[in-house]
Parts: sequence; structure tokens; C-alpha cells
Amino acid sequence: MNIFRVLLAKNIKLARARLDLTQQELAEKCQVSTNYLGTIEIGGKFPSSDTLLKLASALNLKPYQLFLADEDIEAFDRQELIARYTDTAKRYTIKALDKAARETKQRK
Repeated sequence: MNIFRVLLAKNIKLARARLDLTQQELAEKCQVSTNYLGTIEIGGKFPSSDTLLKLASALNLKPYQLFLADEDIEAFDRQELIARYTDTAKRYTIKALDKAARETKQRK
């Protein structure tokens, strides 16, 4: 079995577990049979690009995330969290600066 099938199988199972989905629930979301999804999850089949897109979407992932190795997933998760926290901090900073500017104008 090649590395792509191994990573895909592992990441689908992991993402499905994180979302607390059964194989049947994920299969229904992706419009594939439960048997077919099970075969993908053991590395027996490699899905079409259309099915990969459906899987990624149903699992709230970007398609390339289905092929990340463990160490890459950890790095990606950290990067994603940092980006989210940075965006949130920027929004709060802008709001605080706007509020301070309005209060300063009102005092004058």
C-alpha cells in the first residue's frame, strides 16, 4: 500500500472520530456507500478527486489535509490556531482603538 493511501485512510478515520461521525453518517454526507468508505479507510481503494472533495468538505478539512503526516498535522493545527488568535487580537485592538478615539473626541 502506498503512502497516500495510508495517510488518507488514517486521516479520514481521525477526522471522522473528531467529529464523532460513524462510517454510515460520513458515507451519507459524501453520497457513497458505507462499504466503499470502509474500503477507503483500510487503504483498499483510492477515491476519485470528486469523492476526495466531498470527504474533505464533510470532514471540515481542506483536501490537502487528508494527506498530511502526523507531524504536519500538529504544525498545521498550531499555525491555524495562531492565525485565528492573531485575527481575533487584531479585531479587538481595532475596536479598542476606535472606542478610545471616540471617547477622546467626545472630551474635546
